[in-house]
Amino acid sequence: MLLDVIRNPEDNLRFKVRLAGTHIVDAFKYEFTGKFLEELEFGGREAELIDTCAKVVRDKKPSFLSGEMSWPAGGQMLFVDSLWVPLSTDGETVNIILAGAVISDNKRTRY
Repeated sequence: MLLDVIRNPEDNLRFKVRLAGTHIVDAFKYEFTGKFLEELEFGGREAELIDTCAKVVRDKKPSFLSGEMSWPAGGQMLFVDSLWVPLSTDGETVNIILAGAVISDNKRTRY
């Protein structure tokens, strides 16, 4: 998944999904492309995902998340391991985040 980093004049950050790959769309049965993260539900982990993106932008370093989420909220349990990587078009300012994920509906078959 590719996320654009949107900065407003107060330097608050928003994250807009530029592209959600087929694996993510198939696993969640939802098209994320064009949506802002704060508009989406991630099984109660929305704030954690937004905080992770902000940390990646602030620290200019990758971040790893692992855990369970109910998708949609109260529905099927998914097990997700994800890596969030900062990208920059000018070599200095993080303006894109690349997120890769391994998603499974069975904890025993995660890898």
